[in-house]
Amino acid sequence: RWGHHRKPPSRRKLPSSNRGTREVPKPRAISTSSKPTRVTCGKREFFQRLRGLLGLYTTDVTAPSKVFPYRFDKRWAPLFFVLGVSDDDGVEITDDGQFIATFGRFSVKTTLDNIDHTEVTGPHRWYTAVGLRLALTDDGITFGTNHHKGLWITFVKKVPKVVGFRDHSLLWVSVADPEGLAAAIGTQ
Repeated sequence: RWGHHRKPPSRRKLPSSNRGTREVPKPRAISTSSKPTRVTCGKREFFQRLRGLLGLYTTDVTAPSKVFPYRFDKRWAPLFFVLGVSDDDGVEITDDGQFIATFGRFSVKTTLDNIDHTEVTGPHRWYTAVGLRLALTDDGITFGTNHHKGLWITFVKKVPKVVGFRDHSLLWVSVADPEGLAAAIGTQ
């Protein structure tokens, strides 16, 4: 009746006073709490909460910031899955002057003072703009989720290497609003 891949439900014998062969199912635990047992949140919120619990933040975790999400081309979803890129990734500009670009497990963090200038570019060929890429002609890096439009960000001092062997002086991000990100950075 139960097939080779399914186990029968667990059962326990009745107390010794009633020695019959009859079995009764185990009682199920009933939760009386009205609170949800699992709270889901995005990757960014999870790590912010974790850092807050560990005391790694010196400022308020919920400090307001400007977030610019990526514009995803769904055709490349398997590539984004492998790289760990999700809807929680993008570019964040905090009120204390930090620039943070996340792309799955990869990120670039610097201050706004380290940004020299920006330039809105596009469209590009898909094989030069989608994914995590190093530039062949210079030490730039690409955080690309589509090939239509993006923002080149040039740094005064190179940021630490994300991939490859050299530090990076350029970053291209394919955010949904590159003009808005350029205005928020304040250098064009």
